[in-house]
Amino acid sequence: MKQSRVESFVLPSPHTAPLGWMPPRTAWALLLLGALLHLLPGMPVLLRLPVAAALSVGLGLAMAVGSKRRFQRIGLPLPPTGTGDRLLIDGWYGWSRNPMYLGIALVLAGAGLALGSPAALLAPVVFLGIVRRWFVPFEEEQLAASFGEQWCRYAHRVPRWL
Repeated sequence: MKQSRVESFVLPSPHTAPLGWMPPRTAWALLLLGALLHLLPGMPVLLRLPVAAALSVGLGLAMAVGSKRRFQRIGLPLPPTGTGDRLLIDGWYGWSRNPMYLGIALVLAGAGLALGSPAALLAPVVFLGIVRRWFVPFEEEQLAASFGEQWCRYAHRVPRWL
């Protein structure tokens, strides 16, 4: 009799992320790569939008830095490496379950808008793809395990991004 082999799905974690990089380091690398690609000869320049860029960077910094400071102020470990004893559900977390990541993506988008570069405009898309693949599933599994029904209600009410 032939036995069937069942593959188990292993949820990705920050520890299995590419090169072990955490999201801020990944964002900086993508920003640098986009800027370097922008400098290549023959790279097209789209319409530069400095006002939109400034608004995107400003909002992104407010979200990312404000969310990080909120964690630090109340003594919670920063995602994705830890889960504290409290679930943040207000402030930026009342609008998005991932305001730090969304804020970083907005900063990257602002840089792309300032440069007018197709390569730089890909950075936030790649960043969100990496975060969605390697960090969000791990974090959400940890939050569900730690906070149970409270997390389920929050996740149902507040969108992942916006």
